[in-house]
Amino acid sequence: MKDNLFTGEEARIRLVAGVNKVAQAVAQTMGTAGRNSLIKEIEDPFYFPTNDGWKIANSIKLADPIEEMGRCILLESINRANRESGDGSSTTCILTAKLLEEGIELEKAGKFPAMEIKRRMDAFIPVVVDKIKKQSKKITVSEVKTVAATSAEDEEIGALIQEIYEKIGPTGVIHWEAGKTPKDAYEIRTGIKIEQSGYASRYMCDLDEHGDLSSTVKMENPSILLYRGRITSPDAFDKIMQEIYEKNIENIVVFCDDIEAAAINSFVTAKLIQAKAGRKFSLVAIKVPIIFGDEWWEDLRIATGGDIMGNHMTALSSLEKATLANLGTIRNLIATKDDVYLDGVANVAAFDAHVNSLREKGDDESLQRAERLNTMAARYFVGGYSPNAIAYRRMKVEDAINSASCALTEGIVAGGGVAMFHAAKEILDEQDEISKVIAGALFRPFLQIMENGGFEADKKITHLDLKNPAIGINSKTGKAVDMFEAGIVDATAVLINAVKNAIGVTSTILTIGNVITFPDREVAYPQASIFGQ
Repeated sequence: MKDNLFTGEEARIRLVAGVNKVAQAVAQTMGTAGRNSLIKEIEDPFYFPTNDGWKIANSIKLADPIEEMGRCILLESINRANRESGDGSSTTCILTAKLLEEGIELEKAGKFPAMEIKRRMDAFIPVVVDKIKKQSKKITVSEVKTVAATSAEDEEIGALIQEIYEKIGPTGVIHWEAGKTPKDAYEIRTGIKIEQSGYASRYMCDLDEHGDLSSTVKMENPSILLYRGRITSPDAFDKIMQEIYEKNIENIVVFCDDIEAAAINSFVTAKLIQAKAGRKFSLVAIKVPIIFGDEWWEDLRIATGGDIMGNHMTALSSLEKATLANLGTIRNLIATKDDVYLDGVANVAAFDAHVNSLREKGDDESLQRAERLNTMAARYFVGGYSPNAIAYRRMKVEDAINSASCALTEGIVAGGGVAMFHAAKEILDEQDEISKVIAGALFRPFLQIMENGGFEADKKITHLDLKNPAIGINSKTGKAVDMFEAGIVDATAVLINAVKNAIGVTSTILTIGNVITFPDREVAYPQASIFGQ
């Protein structure tokens, strides 16, 4: 039996090697002249090309267990950036690899211990964020096409997303799903958006077409259980869950004030047990923040047609007495970690009357409630001639939708690595070793994009206008252009999240002194009390 403990320089070198292998694969895809990676899924006879950094990083598996741990640490950063802004995976990879390279050299030279490097790097996060935000400009719905098309590298997708936003407005919501025709299409709906609310655990999310956990929950015609209170144990749900199981209800949503970890684990385990048994079953718990008060619960009750259960004074009865008749329903529910969207109310007449009564009250709070209950939303149907074609295009559409949403909220900056280049120039202090490390990493995306375009990056730097952060290089032509006028832009939030997550990963690896590995074990599915099994 081999030792499972790896210490000191050996452990860190192999961790960094894992990060670098992923970064090198992703780096080749950056910019309009970037190349694709060809991916072959295990159970899929077809190959498909992609330049989506998130997909590439998730598809790589490294034979060396320590290198694989490095990849997984980087992957967590990429996934976090993807969840926060839906894009920026490639930038996060490039920044992380360069920060590690420079940070390790700094420590080897004996200039700073690892913990001091971490502390100083962390201190630069708000500084870099401020420099990027100063370059940001707000956009309107009429400018969304530029952002979406750049993110997707597809003018058609960009145009369609702008067309949608022109109908639903800047506060509207767009959700994607696989279409049934070769062409992309969409439909507009009106529904309810609950912000600052989301699923209790990512393990309640759907699996994507490759069997990996996604970052969303999508349900059609789910049963809704409204519970006012904190869920501390799943035992109280045994009776109602048994009825749900016996009636073969496939989708159940539990709205609650809060839920403890033990109850979350039991809910997730119940879902896994049913999946292992070959039964289609989804269960998600959604926390409604207490600050929303009784109003949101009343809105949910009217929208879903369900009764409020629990010990709260607004509840109809306790959970132990609940039956299927007390459950509500909704046509569609989409939940992320940050918000929930519902459409297709159970009783349209009652719901419309409720919204109209809020509008008639006329006070600010009532009008805001009415607006939340009438969120315009679109379902974007991703087209294609085959499942593989749809899967490839879906990644483009998802990135474009998320980038457009972020841009409408927080604005845009010059793309092509230019915004980070200017941020680097502003923070660079030749007397401060840490600023040189951070600046070196921020320069890297621009240099990589130029290299992918076949240009000598050092020569192209001379064409930049250091006093005008809008001037950059078009990587297709190699000419200096106004990046905003040329439509080469990035959502501000995407770059900010990339910086935060890259520094976070770098700090983690720099401070690691040893690595302990364990052999893979088969996942066990313990028996759960709910469903009576």
